[in-house]
Amino acid sequence: MTFTTSNPSAARQHRLEAGACLLVPVRAGVVIQVVRGSLQVTEPPRWLAETVSWPTLMLGQGQAHGVVQAGWLALRAGDGAAAHWLQFEPASAWAPAWRWLRYFARGGIVARSAARRARLSGGHISDAL
Repeated sequence: MTFTTSNPSAARQHRLEAGACLLVPVRAGVVIQVVRGSLQVTEPPRWLAETVSWPTLMLGQGQAHGVVQAGWLALRAGDGAAAHWLQFEPASAWAPAWRWLRYFARGGIVARSAARRARLSGGHISDAL
């Protein structure tokens, strides 16, 4: 599965003291990346036949994990030191549609061709319209 984040520079930063635990609600597609320390991640429960399982993994410094299913994550910092991590939100499924609408709201092809004609003629864009 491919994870696409909306804006890597807008990642939320978190800190968890050594041995502390935190429950965090997340959407599917969220990416957790450990910056410092270690973090035990317990994903939302899943059914496997008639058994409930809670996938658990340990992330070290620099490692990342993409959440496949929405729900509550249990995050526990390692016993040695505090854990610092980044939480990247998934890109919206509507992002391409909004990009397309903004393009046409700004004049789209008409504005681009007018700017090109003005650039080629050496005049101003209002002369090309």
